[in-house]
Parts: sequence; structure tokens; C-alpha cells
Amino acid sequence: MVAIHAVGQHVDMDESREGAARDAFAFGVALLSGRVTVGADDPFEAGCGALMSAVNLNDPEWSPRAAYVLGMTLFNRGDLDGAGNYFTIAERSGHPEWSVGGLIGRAYLAAGERRPDEAARLFEEVIASGQDQFLGAAWYNLGTIHQQQQRFSEAAEAYRQAMQTEDPEFAPKAATNLGFVLANYLGDPTGARQAFQAAIASGDPEQARLAADNLSVMDELDRLRAAGVPLPSGEDGVDVSVPTTEGRVKRRWWFPRQR
Repeated sequence: MVAIHAVGQHVDMDESREGAARDAFAFGVALLSGRVTVGADDPFEAGCGALMSAVNLNDPEWSPRAAYVLGMTLFNRGDLDGAGNYFTIAERSGHPEWSVGGLIGRAYLAAGERRPDEAARLFEEVIASGQDQFLGAAWYNLGTIHQQQQRFSEAAEAYRQAMQTEDPEFAPKAATNLGFVLANYLGDPTGARQAFQAAIASGDPEQARLAADNLSVMDELDRLRAAGVPLPSGEDGVDVSVPTTEGRVKRRWWFPRQR
């Protein structure tokens, strides 16, 4: 371990590097979230620059974390090449948590670039890692890939697994999608209703609204069936996005949308 001795002080270089990386990471996140500003400088550019500084310090704890966050930030801005570079840095770091973050980042890239088989394999690797932080996202996105490939039983099982993680973002989404699959493809209206009720109970405002809409339409379709009225069929042509990113939210509906 290298140390610098100054007047009455002992400065550990590793500790100094860790502190600098931690501070750069925190500053970058604060800039990107809008909690702090830097005068006329663009907060996105400044925030990314701070995260890059944290990455370049090569601290074993904070640099992989910064690489993952920077990769996700660039991914959500559509800079797929830049995102891929930082996901790779995170993955190769060997950090028990953030290397898995880099792995799921690569899965997002594969899914977004319409390479579903590769994406599914990478999501399965994330699941095999057992890192709790990423399990909900991995199971949910694996389910959407199975759903798009019309492997509905596998999709339903993946959504159930995502729900069991109790991930606050992905468990409610999985419940809504599970209801869709059970109602539309697997002939299980009772299970579909239970899934939609779970989405409502989650407290997620968007998923609660979607699930409530689905339940209302199920009730209406039951009424029409009982009255002997021919039912409309088909979807509205809007597909699930994998992954869903800000500005690209898409939904699949198992019933005709109300115009």
C-alpha cells in the first residue's frame, strides 16, 4: 500500500482514491437528478463527466457502480454505444453487485437492438447470479421476451417469479402482464383476475389503473357473453417495449382499446 507523508499527516492513497471516487459519484448523481446545478453548464454533461471521473479513478467499490449508473444514463438517452462501453467496464470489474449491473445492461441493449435470444440468455445469467437488486427486472424482461415469442407458459412463469421478488417497479408490471397472458392466451380468467388484483394492491398508480381497466373490460365481456352478443377480438397493435425506458412507454392490451 502506497502512502504519502506530509507535515504531521499520514494519507493513505487507497483511502484518498476511494473518497474521491465516492464524492465524484455522489456529485454526478446529484447533477443528473437536478438536486444541484453548476451554473451555466449543462447538468447532463456535467453529471456524466463527474461519473466518468469516478470510473477513471479505478476504485474497486465506487468505479464499477459509477460505470453502471453512467451506462444506464446513456442508455436512456439513446447513446447505445456509450452505454455498452460502460456496461462492459462494470461487468468486467468483478464487483459482486455492479458486475451484474453491467450484465443486465448488456441484456437491455440486446433486447433494445432486437436480439431477443441473446437478451434472454443474459437475463437468465442475471437471475443465476442471485443479486436481489436485479432479479425483478430480469424476470420481468425475460417474461416479455417469452411473451413476444409466443411462449406464453414460460412468460407466465417468469412474471410470477418477478412478482415474488416484490420489486417495487417490476412486480406490479409483471402482475399486469401476467393477467394479460392468462386471460388472452392461457384460458385462465380466474388467475387473470387475481393477477390484476395484485397489480391494484401494489399501489403502483399506472399499473393499478391498467389492471382496473382490464378488470372492467373482463366484466363487460362476461356480460356480453351472458347476453349472447358476438365479441370483438384482436389487439390494438401496440407491443410491449423491452425494456421500457422514459419516452418509449408502450403497452399491450388483450381487449380493444376504448376510443
